[in-house]
Amino acid sequence: MIYIHIPFCESKCLYCDFNSYDGIDHLKASYADALQDEIVKSENIFDIVETIYIGGGTPLLIGAEKIQLVLKTVKKTFDGAKEAEISIEANPESINPGDLLKLRESGVNRISLGFQSLSDRNLSLLGRIHDSNKAVQSYLLAREAGYENINIDMIYGIPGQSLKDWEEELEQVIDIGPEHLSLYPLSIDEGTPLKKMVDDGRINDIDEDNQAEMMEATASKLLKYRPRGGYRHYEISNYAIDGYDCSHNLNYWSCSDYLGFGAGAHSHRQGRRWWNVDDPVDYVERLGLGSKPVAGEERLTIESRVAESIFLGLRMMRGADIDRIEERFEVNILKMYESEIKSLIDDGLIEIGNNLKLTKKGEIFANQAMLAFV
Repeated sequence: MIYIHIPFCESKCLYCDFNSYDGIDHLKASYADALQDEIVKSENIFDIVETIYIGGGTPLLIGAEKIQLVLKTVKKTFDGAKEAEISIEANPESINPGDLLKLRESGVNRISLGFQSLSDRNLSLLGRIHDSNKAVQSYLLAREAGYENINIDMIYGIPGQSLKDWEEELEQVIDIGPEHLSLYPLSIDEGTPLKKMVDDGRINDIDEDNQAEMMEATASKLLKYRPRGGYRHYEISNYAIDGYDCSHNLNYWSCSDYLGFGAGAHSHRQGRRWWNVDDPVDYVERLGLGSKPVAGEERLTIESRVAESIFLGLRMMRGADIDRIEERFEVNILKMYESEIKSLIDDGLIEIGNNLKLTKKGEIFANQAMLAFV
């Protein structure tokens, strides 16, 4: 699988700690050229490319034509890329009918819309530059352009948001009818403007009990929704109608190998992990000089790879496949983590069958359960 990072933003959201930047419009052309150069010169670690994911930032800010060129380069370089699940992230304010059609012509068959909220008050607090009407309009434009696989990103547990507020927003999203929903509790991270607002007392900090209540209400409401067979809860934060799970993310959670292109992108192959420089200026300059943009690499131990396989496997509702992990790494998980597993079972956070999986209580305290293996 392939990840392509395009870190351009029109305006940086107040909660965001991703590797993305505003004020770098002058790099658009050179960044697209650098991406193509990195892709052509990369090592091909795949027999076939099954998924391509274009994320950011707001990828469409560099223009649909440049994204078309990047995808054309990927398809020339990697076998099977023409038949891949190709996803792109898009913010409501970045969408127009012409670009949507150009992306479809280039093979993009899945679009992920960053609504984050359908409350104008919450959108303003988060520093989003679209309103709720623009969010809904972007979805309708994607449908009109022929997209049949649409994800909507939403955030809950925003300071000042009640359970009733969240349930009303969720109902609005359900009524729209996307094939996939990614629903995340708000995280207020160090170094973000939102964290400074909390520290200065301008807004309240996150209420974890409130977030847990919203998480439970989300699962209950979505599992009762039956049109088109209803939403299936297949990963802690992700729901999909049958046949619309995000294959790209499933590959991540299954610890498959992947290649990342762009500033700050990570790659992994058989226990070797490497990553590019974060700064897009540095990234462009290195490739322009004929150098690799790699900032560093590490070799993971077997113990680290086992831990990561369990950690990521627990994110999925089906759990971590014990037999698959043991066969892959020639270890005995139940002995290797005997005390940790016993403690988590005693606490009611995990259960064991063919897979090691979270209980309903464990879903609420997922971080605690997963970190026991790290």
